[in-house]
Amino acid sequence: MLSLLYCLPLFLSGRISSSLTTWTRYTFCIMPVQQYTFRSKVWVYPGMSAWRFIGVPEKEGKEIKEKFGTHAKGWGSLPVTVTIGDTTWDTSIFPDKKSGSYLLPLKAKVRKAEGIADDSVVTYALKLRQIRPTALSVHS
Repeated sequence: MLSLLYCLPLFLSGRISSSLTTWTRYTFCIMPVQQYTFRSKVWVYPGMSAWRFIGVPEKEGKEIKEKFGTHAKGWGSLPVTVTIGDTTWDTSIFPDKKSGSYLLPLKAKVRKAEGIADDSVVTYALKLRQIRPTALSVHS
């Protein structure tokens, strides 16, 4: 499978002293814009905190995992921008072991702004965000 993530290494040098040069390797990764639109049911996590989530459909969740899962952050999360109605915000989707897909946490602020009730079905746009460049310094 071809990766949809394109990375370009760039080396920059800087002199610390007359005998020591630092080379910093920056890796810039460009991820093509990948946007999905889904309709999913809001569900309440059965715990004290009563978090609300929307599940990413299994088929598309598996596709997202195959294309971008190797670039996941903490807890396997992937950075996304989500739009529901007139509300757009940056967040992350998290892997769901039960379904093999991802879960989108739904903030109370968004639910209130869009009039979303528990167990309602909502349409939302989910766009994977760019992965930030990483740097590795090497002394020579």
